[in-house]
Amino acid sequence: KFKKYNGNDEALDKVDDVNKKESDVLEGEDEDVETTPSPSKDSDKLFNKDIKFSFYSKSKDAKPGKGNRETIPEKDIKRFEELGKIKDWRRTLSNFAIFPFELGENKDGEKYKWNSVEHYYQGHKYRTTTKLFEMFSLNSKSELSRDPKLAKRAGGKGAASKKYRKELGFKDALLEDTFFKNKNDEKIMEDAQRAKYEQNAEAKKVLLLTKDALLEHIVARKKEGVVFYDTMRIRKELSKK
Repeated sequence: KFKKYNGNDEALDKVDDVNKKESDVLEGEDEDVETTPSPSKDSDKLFNKDIKFSFYSKSKDAKPGKGNRETIPEKDIKRFEELGKIKDWRRTLSNFAIFPFELGENKDGEKYKWNSVEHYYQGHKYRTTTKLFEMFSLNSKSELSRDPKLAKRAGGKGAASKKYRKELGFKDALLEDTFFKNKNDEKIMEDAQRAKYEQNAEAKKVLLLTKDALLEHIVARKKEGVVFYDTMRIRKELSKK
């Protein structure tokens, strides 16, 4: 305020910009990534190390390369002009983004439909508790099946998650014992992402328009985000088709 009263509006604006960036990171706290995708043998060929796009479910709608923690050489800006025309394209890359897809089926042969990647991932933690597992699916028509935040809460391990599962009637639900073994959690995540991008034209378009940029999910209060190697592998697959 002192600087503003002395006519230094520019200095105050810079402070505001810093505060906005810090806020952008802190708001992402409710979707910290549980599974960190492992790089494959040729992962370095999936992206250009000089171009990085960062995102989470509430990312600001800035031009490519102008978002929080992003980098892009001046000579490459025009390559992403079409991407920049799509509103909130960063949010599309989040696992919380609502892009319904079908994957898997029940014992009667009916296909399961999921509202987001987060629903599929969190639901599979309780695959052996059939009734709870199916509540994550849109087939159940439950409130949980529609909201990615509720999926995150229902699948978590904290006190709030245990309380929520109790409210749903699953106080003693146990985590599927192979979920985190042999990178099974990574496979579940990648399968869901692949279905999301293959079955939704809009999401596929956004992913392909990120071209060779490194894709990083912002993690609250951490300088380094999570590199989405799985998403970039899927991008390479789709670009070949």
